Amino acid sequence: MKLEDCAAEIRPRRPWEAVDLGCALVRRWLHLLVPAWWITVFPVCFCVWVLLWNHPFLCIFCLWWLQPVFERLPLHIMSRSLFGDEIRPLAALKAWPKLLFRPFWTYWLTIRFRSLTTRSLHLPVRDLEGASGRFFGPRIRLIERHAGHTASLITFVAMLLLFGLMLGLIGVVFTFVPEIYLPRIGQLFELIAQAGPAAVPTAVWRTMAFLYIIASGIVQIVYVGAGFGLYINSRSHVEGWDIELTFRRLANRLKASQEASGQSSPRFIKLRKKTKTDPPAAGGRGQGTRMAIGLLAGCLLLAPFTVPEAEAQASKSRETVDRVLADPDFKVHSKTIRERLRQSRPRTSSPMGPLFSAVGYGLFWICVALLVAGLIWLILKYGKRIVPAGGAKMDRERPPSSVMGMSIVPESLPDDIITSARKLWAEGKAHEAVSLLYRGAISQLVLRESLPIRESDTESDCLRRSRALGNKSMVQYFAQLTRAWISTAYARRLPSESAMDTLCEKWPFSKGAL
Repeated sequence: MKLEDCAAEIRPRRPWEAVDLGCALVRRWLHLLVPAWWITVFPVCFCVWVLLWNHPFLCIFCLWWLQPVFERLPLHIMSRSLFGDEIRPLAALKAWPKLLFRPFWTYWLTIRFRSLTTRSLHLPVRDLEGASGRFFGPRIRLIERHAGHTASLITFVAMLLLFGLMLGLIGVVFTFVPEIYLPRIGQLFELIAQAGPAAVPTAVWRTMAFLYIIASGIVQIVYVGAGFGLYINSRSHVEGWDIELTFRRLANRLKASQEASGQSSPRFIKLRKKTKTDPPAAGGRGQGTRMAIGLLAGCLLLAPFTVPEAEAQASKSRETVDRVLADPDFKVHSKTIRERLRQSRPRTSSPMGPLFSAVGYGLFWICVALLVAGLIWLILKYGKRIVPAGGAKMDRERPPSSVMGMSIVPESLPDDIITSARKLWAEGKAHEAVSLLYRGAISQLVLRESLPIRESDTESDCLRRSRALGNKSMVQYFAQLTRAWISTAYARRLPSESAMDTLCEKWPFSKGAL
């Protein structure tokens, strides 16, 4: 890589500023990342979704487990594009098989790596640097020194972002559902609350798995970009990229100015070795001696003039060095920490010590006694207001007179609820007939079965409390009657003739009101 071609400014940053740099890189190359994801990663995820058509839970788990392998593509595109080599979608498609089965691909599928919170830093160290074996541990510890904590936090933020995006996509899907099916969706949530996720139809989980593919693809790109920004910032801190880039720019500037002035670079003079074929110097040894004596005499004569000049040059050099060292960049920062050791003093016994000890001991037990007395007083005063756990009997003396605004006292109900309900149904008053059955059932559960139903309880609350009765047939009947009442009261969908006959025939209580 060439640091001069980097598309971002290389300088040491704070961790969250580095995360913002990674997100800015994602926004800049979003036109490359999104199409590349659609033509490479999405087909693989779609194949997994189709192969596990009847096992949506396993499909979601497999997509989650393979997520580190899918993160190689956005990292490949961003790392190349950062240094001037933009990867187009077709080029990414050609490189996808190599990225998918590149060395270390099995490492991404291990439990140890999948549970790492700093996965966004491990990925570039493995893929871009190729570190492995005994070199990987020291290298990743060095990278995590400046960004490990922040990398763990962005992993947590990515999980929250994925969850929120899933809820948003589910909300978008619900906006396209016709209004006539919305009551069924409400019943679906009620079914989830009652029987758990296993009672949800498989088609719903298939839709959830497909929405997970879309949401995870969006989050993957942002998550890899944030981790890549942290990785670049860590290497800038560790390797001094900004200093190296400054020196390179300075060298290029000096070279350009030298070429502009027409000066050539200094060259060393190569001395040729003397060979036997060279002719001997004229004058022989005597001439060489006379030349040496002449040079020595000249140096002695010029010494008084050259020494002051040399000293002036040395003094000027020292001033230049002192001026450079006086710059704040060369200031040596030091921090001195002084700790004073406390000298142990011999303890002197006071004559008032035993008295203070006795007073403190007495005050402690007085506080304990007051606390116990206060708890007993609170239990005696407010103990009756504590609602017992599910299955406990309500106080028979104070049953609610109405539930959800409907009166359940015996005086408001006919003597024979079933006969009155059939009569109302025959007269075309279907809403009143179903309401009478529902009110009569709640009245029976409260007054005869002592079910702890409150006046503010909803239909779901009443159904949940009825499970504590232990009578399976009665609970099943009440659940069926509750569904019929909800459809009639809120969805304006009346039960069929056969459903009404079933509700009347399977009435598990006595024929009368009480």
